[in-house]
Amino acid sequence: MNAVPLMPPPMPLNSGSMQGNSLTFNPNAPPIRRDQPSMVNGMPYLQNFNAQHQTMPPWNHQPNLPLPPGNLNCSADGETVFNLINTENIWKTGVDAYISKPIPNLISKPTPLEPNIMESTLRIVPASKKLLEKTRLPFGLSISPFKDMCTLNTLESSIIRCRFCRTYLNPYIKMDGRNKWKCNICLRSNPIPNIRENGYDEYRQESLDNFMDRPEVKYATFEYIAPREYCHRKFVGSGMAFVFDVTGAGKKEDYLGIVCRLLSNHFQRMKIELKSNFLVTFLVVDEFIHLFQFDERSNMPKELVIDGGEEPFIPSPSGFTVRLDVFEKQILSFLEILPEMFAGNRSSQNCLGSALDLTRQLLEGVGGRVTIFQTSLPTIGKGAVENCQQLQKEETHWRAQSEFFKELALTCTDIQIGFDLFVIGSCFMDLGTIMSLPRYSSGQFYQYNQLNAGSNDNNLEGDFKRYLDRRLGLDGLLRIRCTTGLGIDTFYCNSFVKTPDSISMPIVSPDLGFAVKMHMEEDLVDLSCVSIQVALLYTSTTGQRKIRVHTMALPVSNDPMEVIKGFDITPAVVLLANMSADCLIKGDSLDNCRSALVNAATDGIAAYTALSKNRRSGTLLVMNSGIKLLPLYVFGLLKQACFEDSGKPHFSFPDIGLSQYLTTCSRELILAQVVPILKRIGDVIKAGKDVLNMSMSGVMESRLQLNHNILNPFEIFFLDAGLQYYLIVGENVEGWVLREFFNVDRIGQVQDCIPYKEINTEKSKLLGDYVHNLNKRREKFNHLVVVKSNATNMHRILSRYLIESKATGLNYDSFLKAMCDKINK
Repeated sequence: MNAVPLMPPPMPLNSGSMQGNSLTFNPNAPPIRRDQPSMVNGMPYLQNFNAQHQTMPPWNHQPNLPLPPGNLNCSADGETVFNLINTENIWKTGVDAYISKPIPNLISKPTPLEPNIMESTLRIVPASKKLLEKTRLPFGLSISPFKDMCTLNTLESSIIRCRFCRTYLNPYIKMDGRNKWKCNICLRSNPIPNIRENGYDEYRQESLDNFMDRPEVKYATFEYIAPREYCHRKFVGSGMAFVFDVTGAGKKEDYLGIVCRLLSNHFQRMKIELKSNFLVTFLVVDEFIHLFQFDERSNMPKELVIDGGEEPFIPSPSGFTVRLDVFEKQILSFLEILPEMFAGNRSSQNCLGSALDLTRQLLEGVGGRVTIFQTSLPTIGKGAVENCQQLQKEETHWRAQSEFFKELALTCTDIQIGFDLFVIGSCFMDLGTIMSLPRYSSGQFYQYNQLNAGSNDNNLEGDFKRYLDRRLGLDGLLRIRCTTGLGIDTFYCNSFVKTPDSISMPIVSPDLGFAVKMHMEEDLVDLSCVSIQVALLYTSTTGQRKIRVHTMALPVSNDPMEVIKGFDITPAVVLLANMSADCLIKGDSLDNCRSALVNAATDGIAAYTALSKNRRSGTLLVMNSGIKLLPLYVFGLLKQACFEDSGKPHFSFPDIGLSQYLTTCSRELILAQVVPILKRIGDVIKAGKDVLNMSMSGVMESRLQLNHNILNPFEIFFLDAGLQYYLIVGENVEGWVLREFFNVDRIGQVQDCIPYKEINTEKSKLLGDYVHNLNKRREKFNHLVVVKSNATNMHRILSRYLIESKATGLNYDSFLKAMCDKINK
């Protein structure tokens, strides 16, 4: 593979002059004071340094290092800019200086939208398409519409919507006289509606006072109990199908015992009223399809075997998809013996496609979700593929060999069936093909390299337990509406795009997020703000039809510097990761994907440089806003296994699978994957149990720069890489500290590369609480793995996460200097 240039030429910029907004460079300005609370992107970094130093135990001593020389106070309208080239630790440069611009003329002061639900990359929207092009910043949204919320207002009142665009009533409407309200999406006026009196058939016009007091006008997020007209079909229950691969590869991984035990526990804990709403079926797959027919007169189901190479069919009209409340005893007995039923199986053939087609037939009348556990390549029957592992073109492995699984997923989406895929083991499984199942049916993807005892990858149990216990929605339809002048360009999601502004979601999961690229259809003439509303219609597991509505308002500005100042790095990283992965999935080359990522960082910084007129040779100046973190996060994306140019073919299981974790997870998990969070152990144990209820900025507080020289051999560090947690133990850590965490006296007694085991000491318990609650707040379970700094594999493990790497040749300082040369030449 040809090496990709580190820095492609930046795209041409419109460097129009800015009057009254250019920043003047003042090299003699005093440095930022250390004792001021400093923050990064809303993340508190350092409270009073002296007070923190006094409260730290000796083993967690932090040296009083000078501030990075890159911190420069530059006076222009009170703004601060930094030279990224000389900034040793970007996290010490202070908070993202953006202060929310108030939305004018609101009819009430609403409770704002939670940022983990929906965020815009531009917190201030440019007033024209020309202005958006001038800023060169990506414009889009990150959305997690079904995210668990602390408080959610549920309404059973009449639903008020705009008569023209069908927007739901929300806090950002305006009043047009006393009897009308003006929609904030289509900008047309609607009369205050007549509503039905409780218990009466007469209608009356709601008074203005009552209308202004409605919850929809006070909260940016609320949920309706939908009336009958929103129910397109009668709820008869929801199906749960479990498809198990029992080929020789599956036996080697020995996952079936874990899954059956957790399923059995889950069914027993389930509320009685929910059991009657679920229909359950099981399929076991090798070269045959093994179906199980339940009968109330028998304690165990009857096994029927169907040839996987032939057209699958349901051999009997009943007994395969059964109600959980009626057959709970038989199902629990079956799960107890299932792991042993196929213990001697040595088959190497797999007919996954035929089994899933049969599953579609079983669930066609009720819908639901199909949970697939796959350990081998589908080689026979429908959707069979060849082992193309030896092909050397990485683009080939991102493309599907067979369209069968994509077509099946789209067909099942129409009948409200979705697929979740658990891929286990290191065998080649052609993920480019079978990953179409969750990608087009609002499903989720999980990967595990191996499940051997003591393996660092053995997170299946924690993940599957959350998978079963989480709150779920079914039969979903999501629609986005935005103010006239804005438009939706592209959905980047694991769903079928039904119309340009809506997606179909057979499975509505709180763990599933996605990104939306926006564009401007026309200039925003005479508008002081714009609104975006996300409405999710779904069915709860109790059979209730509900509508969850989220509405966001963003101010509009004619000042490009104000737009740049409002740039939000968090949704931008989510959007860039989704766009890049989508390019690879659609068959674009790795070179083009990497070039697009680098251009995204170069263009944004170059636009700011041109507009601010702060071009200085050898400097890369940025304002104190989200844009200062754009190069770092783009560099982190370039280091991801799926985007990394390391000279190897990109067909390996982890590489392709990681693209799903980078695109469908929550924003916190994506950011931790891209640029991991490194902390001293003292900062971790101080958080302890509190991490569960912290904001994302609180979780990222006190983070360190990802450099080798930060890893003091006398200290212990915690590395949160999103999909992995590491406890890095310095080779010279004192014995009393080791006793606190490991109950040993010498570093040689600490076992390397194994999951951490909590011991009966205060600090060890606090560390255990932190890990437990960090797992609880996220959708991905991780063990904490111990890594000794003097171990032979230390460099191999950490080279993926540090911003300097001899193995890959990627170095953040070189990246910045190359960017600086391109912008300032």
